[in-house]
Amino acid sequence: MSICVHKGNSGFGLFLRICLYSLTSKIDNMTSKIDRLFGSKTRVSLLSKLLMNPDKSFYIRELSRELGIPYGMLYKEEKNLTSLGLVNEEKRGKVTLVSINKNLPYFDELKSLIMKTVGLGDLLKSMLSGLKGIRYALVYGSFASGEESEYSDVDLLIIGNMSEEKILNITSQVEKEVGREINHILWSEEEFMKRVESKHHLLREIASKPVIMLVGEEGEFGRTVKKWSYKDDKA
Repeated sequence: MSICVHKGNSGFGLFLRICLYSLTSKIDNMTSKIDRLFGSKTRVSLLSKLLMNPDKSFYIRELSRELGIPYGMLYKEEKNLTSLGLVNEEKRGKVTLVSINKNLPYFDELKSLIMKTVGLGDLLKSMLSGLKGIRYALVYGSFASGEESEYSDVDLLIIGNMSEEKILNITSQVEKEVGREINHILWSEEEFMKRVESKHHLLREIASKPVIMLVGEEGEFGRTVKKWSYKDDKA
């Protein structure tokens, strides 16, 4: 399968229309190819944030803080996207607010493409972070390692003392939004520590591969999981 790669801004809108549908089907390693399509991780992060909040306007400095991207880099990408018609600017005194252009003829397709890849983690994070009782929540497996396909499920591990019903309500909402099935595992903190001590096979897998941390501190989680070395274990 040939992949559409674009390195400049000239004709980007037309390029996007041509490539959008082909990229949403039969794609392996979706996330890295999204970065290639849009030219930079900064551009992808900015588009993802704006598409996830289509009814909200942001200050550039606000986005810089939230996304952890230097102001100058973000400002440059915002200007690029504005010149392409993807982003709207609104002057308020001496400052400028930016938002996604919801009137794009391919708005729904663009949002779907972002949501099914890089935006999914942001959506899960925003919904789970509002729940009390979660110590850790993370995405693991093919999606976290960038090896997902169009048909891949999302593997979600949640550690905390809460009801299964609350988690199901959230995952079902996200599934409808992004069109991907979410397979979640919920462990209480006590169950988690027992599995750490018994060197559970799932924790072995998680410890050896990339994850997308949604709730909790990744370093702390990693230290807890690796408290007992797996090096000398026999599978």
